[in-house]
Parts: sequence; structure tokens; C-alpha cells
Amino acid sequence: MSTETLAMHGKSFYFAGRIMSKHQLTRAAKLYESCRRVDDIADETVDKKLARTELESIKVSIQNQQSLSHNVAVSVRETLGPSGQKAFLDLMDGVISDTGVVNIQTEQELIDYCYSVAGSVGIMMCDVLDVTDKKAYDFAVSLGVAMQLTNIARDVLEDAKMQRLYLPAEWLGDISANDIVEATDDTCTSVKHATEKCLSLAEDYYTFASLGLSYLPYRSRLAITVAAKVYREIGVLLKNKRNFDVWAGRVVVSLPRKIWVSMISVFTHSLNPSFYRKNSSASMPTGLASIRYRWTG
Repeated sequence: MSTETLAMHGKSFYFAGRIMSKHQLTRAAKLYESCRRVDDIADETVDKKLARTELESIKVSIQNQQSLSHNVAVSVRETLGPSGQKAFLDLMDGVISDTGVVNIQTEQELIDYCYSVAGSVGIMMCDVLDVTDKKAYDFAVSLGVAMQLTNIARDVLEDAKMQRLYLPAEWLGDISANDIVEATDDTCTSVKHATEKCLSLAEDYYTFASLGLSYLPYRSRLAITVAAKVYREIGVLLKNKRNFDVWAGRVVVSLPRKIWVSMISVFTHSLNPSFYRKNSSASMPTGLASIRYRWTG
């Protein structure tokens, strides 16, 4: 059932995940299902106070090891070790924040949010893939942040309809979620510029993340390489095919393009020394360094 959920809702991840061993894919799918469940509670529950209450109860259930009444809490305990469980609690904080009106003000606040809802998943995936060297966490978090920035750029309009504005006010100026939905000419120009900035920032995080691939077992390394490149392609299409027009419909990467991107990415990375040798001297993006205490403290 978990694998079916991944195949239906996480097509890019399922596409890449088939490179993993069956055991790893099953664990990754189980993790995805847990993350998807809490995300759906925040997004689909009409009464946001009720959604927040349920999410808080799941969080308490995870924290209290003697009371694992919620199925998500049970799954998290079965799938993740201590570091992964701590990261899942960070994810919960980010998802809980989505039950209210979201209006991010600064770039650093954006990165902090991206860590909570996606960078944290990088740490959980280290558990799933049996990565024991915690030096890998910085790179794993960076990949999660990069993917979330891509996700935010793709879903600007969809999020605005739910009164969620993730593009920072310091980029947008005095533009509200309703302004984005109504899409006046002035708003369109500002939003396109902010979306471009979001995807440019994502590139910095993808680049840093790629330097940590060697911390992964070889087969998993290939799978994560493919997943990263296929998801990054959403931003590439939004830039090159849509000119950052977030009103033109949701960007989807076709299966033939996924296959092509995967082949190119594996070939390119296989020629890069960082694919085989660990890089402990790489400088992480500033926004990541300033919140590193969240997964090292």
C-alpha cells in the first residue's frame, strides 16, 4: 500500500526509487506515506483548528514513546531511528505552521521553513538508506531544501489560493496572496521575478547537495541522483518553457523527459570525483549554515 501511494502521488520519487533495493524502496515508500498523511491533514481538512489539533496529537504521540496510538506515530517509530524521529518532529512543526495563514517575510525565514518540511526529510532518508556518517546530513538537508524551493516556485498560484505565500515579502514587496490570484500586470512582473529568484536559490542548494552523494551506498547514490535531477527539471521547465509564468498551469515532467534527464544525470555525475570521494571542505549555502544547529544540536 505504501509503495502504491508513492507511485500515485510521488511519481518523480517512485521513478527514481526503482533503482533502490526492494527493502529500501519499501522503507522509503513507508516514510513517504507518513509524510503525505500529515501533509494531507494540513491541506485537506476544512477546519484548520481541527487539523492543527490532530497534528499536535500525532507529534505528542511520537514524542511519548509509551503512547503510540496514532498510526503515523507507529510507522515513524518502526521506520526511523532517533535522528530521523527528531527530524520528523521538525517536519511536524513546519506542517503545523501551514494550518494558518502563511506569509513569509525574509529569505532566511523561507530557508528555515524549507528545512522543516523538506530538509528534515533528507535526514530521515539517511535512516532509510542506512547512512551512518552524520556528515552526510548537511548535504541531505540541502537537497531537501532545494526540492522544496522548486516545489514552492511551481505552486505559487495554488498556494496563494490557500492563503499561503512562501515567496518572501522582501522579494515581492507589498503583494498579498489575493493579489497573486487576481494577477494584475504589476503583480505578475513582481511574482515572476520572485519565482526566478527562488529557482536561482534552489540551484545553489542542488549544487551543494551534489557534493555529498558519495556518502550514500552506490545503488542509493544513483537513485538520489536521478530523483534530484528529475525534480530539478520542474524548475528548468518553469524557466525555459514558461518564463516563470506561474498562472500557465502546473509544470509536469513527462516520462520521456524523465528518462532522458536520468540518463544524462547519471552519466554526468559518474564523471565527477565527488560522486566517489567524500568532500568535507565544501562551503554550504549561508542560509543553511545559519540554521545548522537544528539538526546538529
